[in-house]
Order: sequence, then structure tokens, then C-alpha cells
Amino acid sequence: KGNKKCYYLYFTGTRTDRRKQGLCSALVGELQDIARKDGCPLWLEATTAYSRDIYARLGFETIEEIVLGKGQVGEDGLRKKGGEGVSLWGMIWRPGNEKIDDELQTR
Repeated sequence: KGNKKCYYLYFTGTRTDRRKQGLCSALVGELQDIARKDGCPLWLEATTAYSRDIYARLGFETIEEIVLGKGQVGEDGLRKKGGEGVSLWGMIWRPGNEKIDDELQTR
């Protein structure tokens, strides 16, 4: 309580031919180790439902779903009258408040 410091994960990406090999999970795990050592939460915005689900498996909690451009753009961000907009999810991971998947215990 009272700690205003947090880490912010700005961007991750994986080449299409290297996906589903655990690379993002390994990278985020390294950042979680740093944040855990410093006693700081780790914040990010997931920009796809797929990445949101990966981060949830890694122990991130969804704080809020945000829809940008609703009624003006489609899911792809291109102009579309009445479009559904672009969704993103604000998520946080807090050290000491972790969910551990069997998959992650082998890290």
C-alpha cells in the first residue's frame, strides 16, 4: 500500500512463424520476476482476445475492457459506419497475488 511505482509492458510481438512456442510467456515471466523482486505491479493493455487470454493464464487480471471508435470503425480499425470499434483490455499483475498454471510451474 502506498507504492505508486509500477512497471508497464508497452509492447510484445512474435513473428508468425515463431508463435505458439511460449516465447511471449517466457518474456513476460522474466518481467514478472523483475517486478516481483521490486515488489511492483506490472500493467499492460492486451489488444486482442488471444493475447488477453495468454496474459490471463500468466496471472494478469482484467481491470476493464475499453472499446475505441465504436460506431466509427470496425475491429480492424478501418472506418466503418456503425462499426463495433476496437477493443483492448487493461490488465494488471500483482506480485504475491498470483495464479500459477501447471504449464508455468515448469518455467
